[in-house]
Amino acid sequence: MKKILLSLFLSLFVFTQANCEISLQSYTQNYDLIDDYIDMARIYTDNAEYEKALEYIDTIDKISPNNPKILYEKAIILKNYNQPILARNLMQEIARTNPEYKETYLYKEFFKDDIPGFYMPKDYNSDYYQKKGEEAYKECKYEKALEYFRKAALLKKSVENYNNLGKAYVKTNNAQKALKCFEQAINLDIKNPQSYINLALYYCDIEKDSKKQMHYLKQALKLNKDLAEPYYQIGNIYFDKGNYETAVEYYRIATTKDDIFFDAYFALGSTLFKLQQYEESFLVFEKSLNLELDNPKVYEYLAKTAIELRHFGNAQSYIERAIAIEPTPDNYLLLSKILFFNGNFDESIRVLTTKIADKNNSEMYNYLGLNYFQKNEYQQALNFFFKAVSIKTKPSYLYNIAVCYNAMGDKTNMQQYANKAVNTSPNTPQDYIDISIFYLDQNKTQ
Repeated sequence: MKKILLSLFLSLFVFTQANCEISLQSYTQNYDLIDDYIDMARIYTDNAEYEKALEYIDTIDKISPNNPKILYEKAIILKNYNQPILARNLMQEIARTNPEYKETYLYKEFFKDDIPGFYMPKDYNSDYYQKKGEEAYKECKYEKALEYFRKAALLKKSVENYNNLGKAYVKTNNAQKALKCFEQAINLDIKNPQSYINLALYYCDIEKDSKKQMHYLKQALKLNKDLAEPYYQIGNIYFDKGNYETAVEYYRIATTKDDIFFDAYFALGSTLFKLQQYEESFLVFEKSLNLELDNPKVYEYLAKTAIELRHFGNAQSYIERAIAIEPTPDNYLLLSKILFFNGNFDESIRVLTTKIADKNNSEMYNYLGLNYFQKNEYQQALNFFFKAVSIKTKPSYLYNIAVCYNAMGDKTNMQQYANKAVNTSPNTPQDYIDISIFYLDQNKTQ
C-alpha cells in the first residue's frame, strides 16, 4: 500500500514540476489531462516499465471509473506485462459494457477463435496502425484516425507518424499537441520538407500567421524545389492578400510540378476567372475534369466561363451536370440565367419559382423581372424589380426599374430611378459595369 501511495505521489509530483498543477476535481473538467496520463503510461509501457505504466492508469481510473478508454489501455499493458488472462478478462468486461470495443485489435486477438472467418494479422505494428489511421482520416473520422496514429507513433517514433499525428490533432482542435508533433517530426529529421509544409499549414489554419507560414514554405522549398504543395500554399497567401497575378504564377508552378494536383488546378482556374482571363480559365477547368470528374464546382465554373465566352449552349450543359451532382439554389439560379440568355424565358421562370423560391434572394427576383420584361409583361416585371430592391439596393436593379418605366412610357419615373441608379454607391465590380452600361445607353461615353 505504501509503495502504491509513494508511486502515486511521485507521479503527481512529476506533473507538478511540469507546470501541470492538477486536482482530482480539475481532472474531471479537462479530459486532455487524462490523455496525457495515458500517453505517459504508454511511454513507460514502451520502456517495459509496466508497473509504472499501471500506476498512471490506476490513477486516472479513480478519477474516471469504468471508463472503457482507460480500461482498454490497462488491458494492453497487462498483455505486454505477460498477464494475458487478466488482460483477456478485462477486455471481455470492456466489450460487455461497450460493444464497440469488439472491433478493436486487442479484442479480436484474444477472441479470434470465437469470430467465424476472422483472419488475424501476424502483427499489429506501426505500419498497420498508420494505414488504419490514413483510412479513417480520408473518411473524415478524425477521432478514430487520432487513435490509430497515436498507437503508430508509440510503436515507432518516425517523422511520418508524428506528422500524421499532428494533422489529426489539428482536425480534432488540439492546436498545442499538433504543434508539438510537427516540431518533434522536425527534431527527428531536420531535412524532411513535409514537416515544414505541415507547420506552414498549421500557421495557416490555426494561428493565421502568413509570415510564419511563408517562412516554413520557403524552408521546404530549400530542401526540395520539386514539391508542388509549397508553391500552391504560397499562391494561396498571395491570393488572400489580393495579389491575384502573383498567385496565378505560383499556381502555375504547382501544376507543372504535379500534373494531377487538383487543388492547384482549381485554384488556378478560379483565379484566372477572377482576372477575367476566361479562355484560359475554361481550358484549366476542362483539364481538371480529368482529375475529378464528379466535382460540381468544376462544372459550375465551366458554365460561368462559357457564359462569359457567350457559349450559352455549352454553359447549359455544364450547369445541368453540376445540378445532377449537387442541386443547390445557386446552381439553379445559374441555370435560370443561362435559360434567360438563351431566350427560354418561360423555362427560366419555372426554374426560379419552383427550384429556388427563396423570399430573401434578390437575384431570383431580378431575373424574374428580366424574364417578364422580355415577355413584354412590364407591370409584373416592375413588381419583381421592386422586390429585388427591397432586399438589396443595387444600381443594376434600379436601372432595370428605370428601363421598365421607360418601356411603359413613364418618363418621369424612368428619370427618377435612372438618377437613383447612378447615385447609388457601387459595392462590387459588377455594379460599376452596370452603371457604365447605363451611361452608354444615354450616349454618355465619357
